[in-house]
Amino acid sequence: MDKEPYAQVQVVSAQQAGMAAYLNPLVAARDIFASRRLLFLLVRRAVLRRYKGSFLGLLWSLATPLAMLLVYTFVFSFVFKAQWEPGQGHAHFALALFTGLIAFLWVSESLTAACNCLVEHRTHIHNTRFPIQVLPLAALGPPLADFLVSLAVLAAAQLFILGRLPITFLWLPVIYLAILPAVAGLVFFLAFAGVFVRDLSHALKIAFQVLLFATPVFYPISLLPENFRGLMAANPMHWVVSFFRDAALWGKNPSLVSLIVFAAAGICLFMAGYALFMSKRREIADYL
Repeated sequence: MDKEPYAQVQVVSAQQAGMAAYLNPLVAARDIFASRRLLFLLVRRAVLRRYKGSFLGLLWSLATPLAMLLVYTFVFSFVFKAQWEPGQGHAHFALALFTGLIAFLWVSESLTAACNCLVEHRTHIHNTRFPIQVLPLAALGPPLADFLVSLAVLAAAQLFILGRLPITFLWLPVIYLAILPAVAGLVFFLAFAGVFVRDLSHALKIAFQVLLFATPVFYPISLLPENFRGLMAANPMHWVVSFFRDAALWGKNPSLVSLIVFAAAGICLFMAGYALFMSKRREIADYL
């Protein structure tokens, strides 16, 4: 039987510094890199535990997005005969919807999972002195696994339905890395807040249900009135969905300026979330 992953990590000091001590990106990178093995083991265990004991096991991670894509293709192509843009085939609508959902669900599931990640591991926090900053980051693992499987299904579907895969599909790793700092920063904020507000995950699920329809996932932005389109610039999920959909489906290169701005803002958000989380470790342990 494998040893508990935290048993393989060096014990850290219980002494706690202020936020300013953790605002250095090099400090954050050093701390996370030092705990990389623990992070990998926690992510692997979380992914395997999700399907442990089921008949199909990890195949469920493939069956879910495949079933979603088949349903969307049937309903919007054969029942509603919907088109994303005039002149496009009906199957384009299903692919556009599926692509938008992949990006949206990756972010929403990552942030929702972060709310309870410390509460679920309170035993580890109480019984050991291990770097608890890996727990919020580990919450990103299962949604990332689902995201990658869904992308594989999307790529296969495009090859089957459209007979091609745009070369801009290769931009997806760059887009992911540009968005990741912002998601990770919010994960630290939500993990900290979730310790003190246990209803946060429920409220967040409702908020994302509303945000899903306020983001061009089920419809193109061209259907919105002109005076509403400008408001979409204030919706971060609009940018996330647009980045992924343009590169994965429409064959459009992302705007490097937009990616750099998004990544820079995300790094600032990450450092703020990381600094707050690390400076409040003692309060977290005491409250739990």
